[in-house]
Amino acid sequence: MNKLMFKYGSVQQSVSKACKISFLFAGVFSLAIILSDAWNLITPKVVVQRWVAVALFATITALVWYAASFNTKNQFFYQLLLLLQIIVYVLLITYVVYSQRGIASRAVALYAIPIVLSAIVKKQAMIYLTAIFCSIAYAISSIQYFYANYGQAYKAELYVELGFFCATFFVIAAISSVIAGAKR
Repeated sequence: MNKLMFKYGSVQQSVSKACKISFLFAGVFSLAIILSDAWNLITPKVVVQRWVAVALFATITALVWYAASFNTKNQFFYQLLLLLQIIVYVLLITYVVYSQRGIASRAVALYAIPIVLSAIVKKQAMIYLTAIFCSIAYAISSIQYFYANYGQAYKAELYVELGFFCATFFVIAAISSVIAGAKR
């Protein structure tokens, strides 16, 4: 029984630590907003939108962090908290990708964060579902931007980039699965 409790405790601790790291991410993202605004790299409208996005991200992260402090033996509870954190990351990253011109965005690399984060539970299904979720979010964001701003890229470029990066998400998932020692 003590081994079982340690297992639950370690997932709980991992979720709590992941939230602390997410606060660091929110801080770095905030600094990027400040610098982009100071040098007029983004419009005032985008500045406000990004502050709202980072505020929502930090608020939900704080709620997940607080909930992770509850002492419960239910591992599913901590997995749900982790899933919520992953969803928030994917939504924030998807917003950034869209606001940075879809397939032209360098923020696509940020999708690695939720994929690696999902390895906390050491389940292949969770890791690969996160890769699928990232792929869908990236595809929707990029295709939506492409058609809303038609003529900024070639259609072939759109689908080649989508295919390449979505495949890369699965490579990251496979590597994360191996490193975490994930089980089926």
